[in-house]
Amino acid sequence: MSPLPQHVLLIEDDAADHQLVGRCLRKGSRSTQLHWEQSLAGGLSHLDANKFDVVLTDLSLPDSHGLTTVERIRACDHDVPIIVLTTLDDPDVAIRALQLGAQDYLPKEMIDPSLLERSIMYAIERRSMQRAVEVSTTALYEAMEQLKQTQIVVEEANRLKSEFLANMSHEIRTPITAILGFAGILQDQIDETDSIEIVEIIQRNGEHLLSLINGILDLSKIEAGQCHSECLRFSPLDIILDVGRMMKVRSAAKGLSLSLDFVTEMPETIESDPTQLRQILINLVENAIKFTSAGCVRIESSLVRNAKNAFLQLDVIDAGIGMTPEQTAQIFKPFKQADSSTSRQYGGTGLGLTICKKLAEGLGGDVTVSSELGVGSTFRATIAIGAIDHVSIVEPQPADKMPSENRVAATISPEVASLDCRLLLAEDGLDNQRLISYILQKAGADVTIVDNGQLACDQILQQIQNGTPFDVVLMDMQMPVLDGYAAARQLRQAGLDVPVIALTANAMMGDREKCLDAGCDDYLSKPINRAALLNLVSCYSGEESIVCSGQAD
Repeated sequence: MSPLPQHVLLIEDDAADHQLVGRCLRKGSRSTQLHWEQSLAGGLSHLDANKFDVVLTDLSLPDSHGLTTVERIRACDHDVPIIVLTTLDDPDVAIRALQLGAQDYLPKEMIDPSLLERSIMYAIERRSMQRAVEVSTTALYEAMEQLKQTQIVVEEANRLKSEFLANMSHEIRTPITAILGFAGILQDQIDETDSIEIVEIIQRNGEHLLSLINGILDLSKIEAGQCHSECLRFSPLDIILDVGRMMKVRSAAKGLSLSLDFVTEMPETIESDPTQLRQILINLVENAIKFTSAGCVRIESSLVRNAKNAFLQLDVIDAGIGMTPEQTAQIFKPFKQADSSTSRQYGGTGLGLTICKKLAEGLGGDVTVSSELGVGSTFRATIAIGAIDHVSIVEPQPADKMPSENRVAATISPEVASLDCRLLLAEDGLDNQRLISYILQKAGADVTIVDNGQLACDQILQQIQNGTPFDVVLMDMQMPVLDGYAAARQLRQAGLDVPVIALTANAMMGDREKCLDAGCDDYLSKPINRAALLNLVSCYSGEESIVCSGQAD
């Protein structure tokens, strides 16, 4: 046992008890100095002026009685260990003394050198542990406060990043709308081979720029926790075959063959997010085509089960440039490609594989890669597919008969489409005013243009008073004076039920819901797809849907 402390304060009015304590301490350690005070006031004065290792105190003193003695000592010195010496043999008093800050409680008739020594050392050790706990608690509280402040800073940074990306999306998508839109219109009006090729180059590069923007936005949504997966029942075969048909056009353009192989039987339906599964597969196949200059790209699909779960496994196998082990270790990191020369030769942001992996993880699976430099790569995506005990397992049709699908740009002509309705277009961008009004007027619509939300509200009310209400309102969401959100709310608060279609270059998660919450009936993101625009206007104006070639976004 450690030696007794050197400085002990005894607050005791009985001289016999003073002598008893003194004898006990002398037997324990000759170096211990005992300071005796017969009143609480004297003890507190001594305690205030000196540093003691421990205080021994009676509860019955000339100027204090009971547990108040412990409270006053503890108030005078917050750290000194206190041992109560008393003739009272009352467990309740002992418990209360400990609650008030004493470290031990000794009946006087039980005091002997060994007991007193153990009690003093116990009191000192207990107080030391209490101090350590208090220090740790304080440090933990400070750390939690610092973490809370850091979290606030991070959340604010994420908010600013999301706001910045939303603004950048709007600013970039707005001119892309005009570029792709007028390129499509120009394509309908020219027949010279060289001119058609030039327009196709404009469209191809505009779409590439748009895909880069979408990749950055997708990653931002995932990292911000705003990309939520749906759990729907759907056919995986439909997704795989549809992606295969779509990507066969791109592979053929590079002189590559694309094959679909079903390694096992497949469930007729699964539970997952069909949109995210489609995005994973498209990204992986695009990546394979991008890095393969000759040969074949193969998609192998299989059903994999373990003791608890079932998974859909998709292997995308290419005969491309391949990678070293060092490169495969970096390939799923954001903005990373195999090396800088890869970025220069093949382009891209290095986000596609990162997005695939994060989406697959969100669907209960993963994306992994095996690769050999100069030979090719295999990217394996797995996703959890829910319970399939009561789902039919089918033998897929031979995939080598997959037809090639030559998709053409959505084109609409007056002979194919006709709109007989009055529209209000609220749009502040001059180029987009001209583009959208051209598309609508070409289809036969009567279009009135305003450049802010306040003028839109004024025009709508004026036309209602004149008895010639608009059939549909197309409302840009970001405009001066009064934006589209406020304008839509104002219309709804006035009790007007005119159909309002939001046109916005914002494409972040939640933008559609934000438009609908403001009172809009539907939503179109820029760049505007002509077929989607005309079909939506046709729907809300009460006319039959327009038939056009291609697919609307």
